[in-house]
Amino acid sequence: MPFCIRHSMPAPRRRAAQTSTKWVLKREDTKDSHIAKARLTFLPCSHEGSCEPGNKDCSCSDEAIYCEKFCGCASDCPRRWKGCACRAGKPCIGDRCPCVRDNRECDPDLCLSCGADEQLDIIHRKGQHEDSKVASVVAKSTTKQDIRRTACQNVSLQLNEPPMTKVGPTSMPFEGNGLFAMETIKKGEFVGEYTGEVVSEEEADRRVAVYDSSSSFMFEINATHEVDGTQYGNKTRYLNHSKAEPNCEAKVLQVNGIHRIAFRALEDIEPGQELLFNYGESFFKFEGVEREGAIERETLKKNLQRLRVESDPEGGDETMSDVSDDIIVGRRSGRLNSKRGDITGSYTNSKTNTRRSRLSRIVYSDDEFSDDPVAAQIQREI
Repeated sequence: MPFCIRHSMPAPRRRAAQTSTKWVLKREDTKDSHIAKARLTFLPCSHEGSCEPGNKDCSCSDEAIYCEKFCGCASDCPRRWKGCACRAGKPCIGDRCPCVRDNRECDPDLCLSCGADEQLDIIHRKGQHEDSKVASVVAKSTTKQDIRRTACQNVSLQLNEPPMTKVGPTSMPFEGNGLFAMETIKKGEFVGEYTGEVVSEEEADRRVAVYDSSSSFMFEINATHEVDGTQYGNKTRYLNHSKAEPNCEAKVLQVNGIHRIAFRALEDIEPGQELLFNYGESFFKFEGVEREGAIERETLKKNLQRLRVESDPEGGDETMSDVSDDIIVGRRSGRLNSKRGDITGSYTNSKTNTRRSRLSRIVYSDDEFSDDPVAAQIQREI
């Protein structure tokens, strides 16, 4: 052993450098994590060894996605999704949040600083904090409205508090139903979730062949599964197509390892306004029909305003603004119907990967809202 000259004592030997077995996650290792249509239905990995690239036993590595909290790998696995670290104010509302960038909702078990757990806390959701028995659990200054306004804004599907909507005869130039807002919806706010049976791609193709004779409400959520809202859906299946006037958008998000479909508002939506979103470029041949429908709806509003002013000169435009949307909701247009073969059957959406029918088989009588003489006169004019 060598000696230290200064102290005449043996100098300690240096430890041999150890080669680190820790690998570093690169961006290309999870390049498909945020692309729903490129992903398979998520299955947690469970194997020996690390989840590093090239490990064929790791399903997450093989698919180039993140490991989730359900995986059997180590808790410090570099591939594991860590959640976000957003703080204060109104967090998780833009691309600065990694969860938003990766097309996923915040996980209250992982995102510990953004307030996702507060948003989803049953005490806040049910308003139990107002009860004196549990006042000590939550600060008295904390209200449900405060939590909704200042905590995480990226848990809409888990929170499941959509605005009020109503199904009624569509204002588009074809027969069928549409979905209408019953309260003001601000730009970027959650409109609803598209729900239904989750079926395999093969089963979806089989069902579409049957639904072609009536209608189909298939929505692709990833590379292997689709959501069929035909038998077990909700009101969002009545959102109609519009390329010229869309006010909503559909997005597939990952929520706790599951792909789900959320609709959000593209602009401020007023009560009585129909909710529309763009099904995709496959509907280019209907642009002329849609323009005609937009012109027709604008003409209807102008005629309604004129008749309202004539019938109630003192009421002016305010009378028209209060009732016009309600009458438009009740209007039925028969310009395009099931006899026109070019709009029947199902189709595949090239942008939102939606396959559904243009038409509903529910037909409404011409005398709806006939108790309103102004509406009845407009129906006779058109």
